[in-house]
Amino acid sequence: MAAATINLNLPDYHFRISTTRNLSTGVTKKLMPLPENAVLQAIRLGNMVWVTTPCDFSGEYALQLKNRLAVKGFDANVTSFNGSYVGYIIPGRYFYLDEYEPKTMGFFGPAMGDYTFDLINQMTNILIN
Repeated sequence: MAAATINLNLPDYHFRISTTRNLSTGVTKKLMPLPENAVLQAIRLGNMVWVTTPCDFSGEYALQLKNRLAVKGFDANVTSFNGSYVGYIIPGRYFYLDEYEPKTMGFFGPAMGDYTFDLINQMTNILIN
């Protein structure tokens, strides 16, 4: 058994009001204060690794994690909504699409998905080694 918690260092808001315009960070922070306790957590019980995230976490990232850990003999699950909420976490290549998830719920810019996924990979590597 092993467990880990990592605090997310949140960047400035990147709240989009259209595909080409953002709401200023100052105004956004007044409307939506930054979450105070945004963390990633994971636990390993035997060959099961369970990761919790403070967001709607991309199924694409979750599948990559599951496949990476399966090669090493582990089963993995990723769940969302473990406390604070930081919006949708999606791969950056989708961030500028004119769709609900990236446009309305991608609060922290195009790098937030890769940043979060990298932290999850680091955390799970520690748990399985």
